[in-house]
Amino acid sequence: MAELQRPTKRQHPARSLSRRAIRALTLAAALVSSLHAGVVLAARSCDDWHATFTSVEGSVEVQRQSAGGWIPVTRGDVLCTDDTVRVLRSARALVELPDGSALRLAENTSFRLPEPKSGIGTLIDLIRGAIHVISRDPRSLSFQTPFMNAGLEGTEFDIRVADDETTVVV
Repeated sequence: MAELQRPTKRQHPARSLSRRAIRALTLAAALVSSLHAGVVLAARSCDDWHATFTSVEGSVEVQRQSAGGWIPVTRGDVLCTDDTVRVLRSARALVELPDGSALRLAENTSFRLPEPKSGIGTLIDLIRGAIHVISRDPRSLSFQTPFMNAGLEGTEFDIRVADDETTVVV
């Protein structure tokens, strides 16, 4: 009696090649994407982009991305991308952005300056507190908060973050 043999399951050579090609293309795309992100971040060094404290009253501190602790701020100090600022009780500060926009920081305010996805303009991540903004260029400034995001359309407004809400007054 002849023994029945089960045929082995082999993939078609073209199918195997296409899977390898897809993996290689996916890896290449991820590599190019990460290199592009590094180029954008490298282009925004503190020498290229920074904000300046033009006025400081009371205790205002900055936490640099490269350092772990909080450093007291004085007039003339700079803010770089990814720095975090906190304005303590009974304090206030005025920050001038590279485009000439002015940010008046109220007491008990904390924010971070993350790198914008486009690498252009200023993104302010307002964690809590209040900022009064005066700006001349509506294209270059945007805000994110725990409750909403806002793009600048007017030339002067307040943005406030409380424990449970964000308000914007133009």
